[in-house]
Amino acid sequence: MHHGAIGFLWLILSLICFFFFSHASRALASPTVDSITISDSSGGASTGDINLVDNSTKEIYIHGGFSDLDGCDDVQNGGDVELVLYRSGVVEAESCTTDPLNCYKASITGGCSISNCTTGLETNANYECNVSLQYYADATDAGTYATDVWTAYIRATDSGAATGQSTSNTEVNSLVGIQVGGGINYGALELGATSTEDASVIVQNTGNRSLDINLSGEDMSCDVGTIDVSQQRFSVTSTVVYADMTALATSTQRAQLSLAKQLSAGVYSTSSLNFKLVMPTSSLAGVCSGLVNFNALVDN
Repeated sequence: MHHGAIGFLWLILSLICFFFFSHASRALASPTVDSITISDSSGGASTGDINLVDNSTKEIYIHGGFSDLDGCDDVQNGGDVELVLYRSGVVEAESCTTDPLNCYKASITGGCSISNCTTGLETNANYECNVSLQYYADATDAGTYATDVWTAYIRATDSGAATGQSTSNTEVNSLVGIQVGGGINYGALELGATSTEDASVIVQNTGNRSLDINLSGEDMSCDVGTIDVSQQRFSVTSTVVYADMTALATSTQRAQLSLAKQLSAGVYSTSSLNFKLVMPTSSLAGVCSGLVNFNALVDN
């Protein structure tokens, strides 16, 4: 009886030790990131290069699969899934500080979620992270950062702080866009008179490259008669006298605005174009109107 009791106790201790070491070995398993897809729709296929949205944000979804032999709950409730989407030339790489120009982040606490982890014991599950890219995020297809790419870095961390990570690259394409505020209002002018004040319009850069403007126009139609397009003149500098301004034409002419791209949230990149008009001396009456075309182009 005495030896039997000892044998029974040894069996219990063996089972306890087996359970302990088995459990400990599972807790040492590191998660792995198995795939990364960069898309412009939730769960969508790869869309290749990223095309931003003029004067707005572009939703980007980065999703894929991860594995953990300890079970997906070890990541879902005990750890984290983190995304860093950054321009490769940023010195800190995946440790970069969040910046609308070049560094976007998300995690389970905001922007990332896990799916197909129902019981928590599944060793394979899925993640998806979402960020909103600003229209002035750095372009990497051309220009200053043409030798860079945008890198999506995904890191999965479990409850024991073990990690697995992977990356995938894409390009952010150049976006050329402007917003022109209001119309060109010359006010009331007598026949033969020349504008003394600038009729100015504000031009905002709503893309991610420095811009110039191509201008063209058409004759102005009046209640009686017309005003030739060349009677209108423009300048990128204010208070320039009419004689020193550039005559508008039906063909395009470049206005050297050198309008830099926006660099931070809420601080818009704007400039003004200034117009003056000389009125014909006769055969004209009433209200006159016409079109002036503003076309943005990259300032090289």
